[in-house]
Amino acid sequence: MATIASLVVNLGLASASFTSGLNKAKGSLAGFGRDIKSFATSTAGIFTGLAAAAGIGLSMHAGVEAIKSTMEEVDKLNKQARAIGVTTDALSRLQYAAQFAGMEAGDVAPMLAKMGRALYGLGDSDTGTDKVSAAFRFLKVDLAAIRQLAPDKQFEMLAEAIKNVKNPTEQLGAASAIFGKNIAAVMPLLKEGKEGLAAWFAESDKFGNTVSPVNAQMIENAQDNVERLGRALHGVALIVTAELA
Repeated sequence: MATIASLVVNLGLASASFTSGLNKAKGSLAGFGRDIKSFATSTAGIFTGLAAAAGIGLSMHAGVEAIKSTMEEVDKLNKQARAIGVTTDALSRLQYAAQFAGMEAGDVAPMLAKMGRALYGLGDSDTGTDKVSAAFRFLKVDLAAIRQLAPDKQFEMLAEAIKNVKNPTEQLGAASAIFGKNIAAVMPLLKEGKEGLAAWFAESDKFGNTVSPVNAQMIENAQDNVERLGRALHGVALIVTAELA
């Protein structure tokens, strides 16, 4: 992720000057539109030569698409982390561990949100607050203490408590009261316990899958500016179309 963040800096996508540049460029578009007719007729033969480079073009396209996809993922990660009150490095580590436990990365934020509702007595209708309270008592979880922690640390504490339940039926019952009817997907991750999760988190760091808050914000800003660029190019198309009409 650090490489993507460096690219963003080098391209200036996260800077205020990027947006300013778009505004300055817009003033030249009308003239560009007027010239496009003569340009198109004089360059028709170029496209024959470009066809020979199609293989290279496809490789470059794949690389650009990979970067674009990563930026979109980090943009979404940053917004999700902000919504549920967790840092991007913590959320990205949990997503990494979850994928090896058979979950989808996108399911981690909703899982933490569901856990948060249970911790504050706002259990889902399919669970009920009485069952949630009973589950916390059974797991011997100090609600006052766990509520002081960040969501990722709350999950670690609950995972350790659930892992330590020896009876599989009781283990599943307590976990489902807190995490709801999708517990079958969450259970393998919970069974990792605190130590198992720490190992996955360290591996995420090692392989560069952990996204720091600084890099996440930088990439989100860049993604927003890419969106602005797309809107500006749409404006270019409208101007050129009007001149060609």
